[in-house]
Amino acid sequence: MAPRESIKPKLVIIEGKDKGKVIPLPNGSTVIGRTKGDVLLQDPRISRSHVALIFDTKTGELAFTDLKSLNGTLHNGHPSAGATLQDGDRLQIGNTLFDCQLGDATELVEKHTPPLQPVHENPDLSGSFAQRKEPVFDPTPAPAAAETSNLEATQAPMKREPTFETAPPKKKALKQVSLFEKLRHLSPMRKRIAMGFAALAFCWMFVGGESGRPPADFDRSLNSLKQLEREGKVAEAITEGEKLSQSYGKDPELFITLAGLYTQQRRLEPAIAAYRKALTIDPDHPIATVRLIALYLRSGLTQEAQKQMEELDRLMREEKHSREFFIEAAELFLEFRDLTRSPEKAIILARALQRKYATDSTIGYRLEAQVLFQQQQTGEALEVIERGLQRDAQDEWLLENQAFAKLSLKDTTGAIEVVENWINLHPASTKPLLVLAYLKYNEKNYLAALPYLQKVGELSKNHADPHYPEALHLMGQIYWVQGQQMEAKNLLTRSCELGFQPACAHESQRTPQSVPKPTVKKQTPASSPVE
Repeated sequence: MAPRESIKPKLVIIEGKDKGKVIPLPNGSTVIGRTKGDVLLQDPRISRSHVALIFDTKTGELAFTDLKSLNGTLHNGHPSAGATLQDGDRLQIGNTLFDCQLGDATELVEKHTPPLQPVHENPDLSGSFAQRKEPVFDPTPAPAAAETSNLEATQAPMKREPTFETAPPKKKALKQVSLFEKLRHLSPMRKRIAMGFAALAFCWMFVGGESGRPPADFDRSLNSLKQLEREGKVAEAITEGEKLSQSYGKDPELFITLAGLYTQQRRLEPAIAAYRKALTIDPDHPIATVRLIALYLRSGLTQEAQKQMEELDRLMREEKHSREFFIEAAELFLEFRDLTRSPEKAIILARALQRKYATDSTIGYRLEAQVLFQQQQTGEALEVIERGLQRDAQDEWLLENQAFAKLSLKDTTGAIEVVENWINLHPASTKPLLVLAYLKYNEKNYLAALPYLQKVGELSKNHADPHYPEALHLMGQIYWVQGQQMEAKNLLTRSCELGFQPACAHESQRTPQSVPKPTVKKQTPASSPVE
């Protein structure tokens, strides 16, 4: 191991738009962000000042601190507010993944010189998503730490196009000097005019205008907006967000936040407009793409959703995704089952979530089980559900579908045991009570079903629980079967008033005028009934 004095720590970007960049870390603090900091990166999911790297030459320690960023920082795949970094650790901010290297400068440059034709494969996504075909930035070997200035390290990630130049062209520098010389020889009047135009350009770029930089307090205002949302002050947050968008309308995260606020108020049209605005600013923003598809489908805009699905497929093929993107895509498929037109792709996505992108979540197991249910592979779906329950024994989706799978496999006793366990794990949940009441009702054990239905009524605060009207309907059916028509009619009427349509269609709800009168055929005296 190299002595502490020779340690020259670096961050090597191995995934992201700035892939291939080598960032030397001098003694002290180095701030990485999108628009504020010592190193600026082209990643829309990175906050303006996202993370600080602190290197101590005396101890040889390298540490990081998350600067209260919106999307957080991952240390070796796990969210972290700060920690000491070791050689080979992985640090991720936004869609950018760093490899931390604590060796000496010569070793680092030789080790991380990027290839001219990189091939990036994801073993969890092989077969479905194409390999990355984007060029690598600066494929030439990076200079040693002693030859690289802090200014060069700061400016390197700002290049928007791939460049293969080893040195800046001299003509550009000569042209700049020539222009300066011309400015010096202008007459006083022309010099004042030129300076006036320069001042206007400066104001437009840095003080205001859509193409300028954000206001100095933009980050603070955006965080304040999110704080209002967390406090449940949605209307106030929308008002503040709309004002903020008028002062600066070039940040996709602002419009994504606004769209989420509109969605909470079920204002789908302005939410759709906000997501579209975010995609206008950043066409490759994965989260805006997924959420816009969901809103299109909820609004009945099927054709628009289909077009956006093509964009979703493109982002997956180009591997422009993250943990958050994969999770939201899986939730989209779970909510809208008709989207799963390619079971193979959905299974690959589900297993990628299980093994890599969301190992601490059950969403990958839920998605795979749903696809298997759609393919009529109930036994295989049950196996996936049981593996998911080993990850989280209290997942209600898995518990409900475990009971459904056992019932489909004619294991009624097993289904009842699962639901009873579900009730024990979630005593305040009304859905398992309703499910168990149905199981008892199907067995014609009506008296055993009634206590569970009554418990649903007790747990429903102000009868606002969505399962309460259905519980009234099932209770009314039980009374109807037992011949207690008056009690049954009152329960079914109440269920109908609360919007449960099957209760409205029950025969007890028909008015005398709506009941068709039987047709009586006129009989002859010979065929008249005997009194």
